[in-house]
Order: sequence, then structure tokens, then C-alpha cells
Amino acid sequence: MKRQAAVFVAIPVGDRVEAFRARAHPRAIARKLPPHVTILPPFVREVDDDDALTADLERHFAGTSRFDGSLTEVGRFRRHVWLAPAPHDRFVDLLTSARDRFPHLVRDGDRDPLPHLTIAEIGKGESTRHVFEQAEEELGPLLPIRFEVDEVGLYEMRRDGWHEVRRFPLG
Repeated sequence: MKRQAAVFVAIPVGDRVEAFRARAHPRAIARKLPPHVTILPPFVREVDDDDALTADLERHFAGTSRFDGSLTEVGRFRRHVWLAPAPHDRFVDLLTSARDRFPHLVRDGDRDPLPHLTIAEIGKGESTRHVFEQAEEELGPLLPIRFEVDEVGLYEMRRDGWHEVRRFPLG
């Protein structure tokens, strides 16, 4: 059986950020997508025969050092508003090392990542400016939000949304 999967760093953001996310990104909430920074973007995984993949993921992440992180500022893309994780270089290293190690799981367009935690999705043709300003006003005073990056999770999409199926501790 094949399922869509991804590897995330789930981040505890607190009630106020979750409430903002529920208003501004309801599709993520409906799909049970936790607040996260994507390490390996969605890929197709063979659920019945993935022992080798999970063993490789476990070895890879065990060789990556834990670190303290924080969400430090509000940013935006054309259709998304997000929180920036820091230290930027550590997150970039975490993403690029995983994408370099598992290139067969990454589409070409996902090779040059900018680490971020999406908190809002804007419809086509709409501007992010208003939601960005709301996020800065409501969430800016809460920043930085501190957390520890000590594991990543393998998630898969099921009928009712995303579910964590395995955690990989960082070394």
C-alpha cells in the first residue's frame, strides 16, 4: 500500500498561535497537520515495505545534533504567511542534509528550501498583506517562541488527515 508521507519538526506554538492558525489556515487544521517545519516534503512511501527507509532515516537523524530553536518573526510568500525558525543556519542544515541524503524523496522544486512554519494560506488572487499585518499585530508580541529541536517525525496522510507514524531522535 502506498501513502503520502513527509518528515516534519513538530513545534509547540501555544494556544494563541494555534487559534490564529485555525482562523487563517483552516485547511491545515482540517487535515490534522501539526504546526511544523518541513524537513522532507511530501513523498510517496510504500507502507508495507519501508523498513529500509525508516532504518535509513533513523541513522541519518541520529547523526544530527539537537539544538535549541525559536520562532522569531513573521514572514510571507505570495500565498502564505509564516513564522521564521531560528537559528536559520541550523534549520537549513537539517533540511539540506536530509534532502541531500534522500534525493529520491524530493522533487526538483523542493531542493532549495527556506525553513518556515506556515500559519496562513491565502486564496488565489488575494493579497497576503492584511493577514501578514494581523499576524504581526497578534503574534509579534509573543515572539520569540522557544522550543527544543530534539526529534523529527515521519507523518503519513490517511483518509482523515496527517498522522505521526514514527519519531526519529536527533543525536
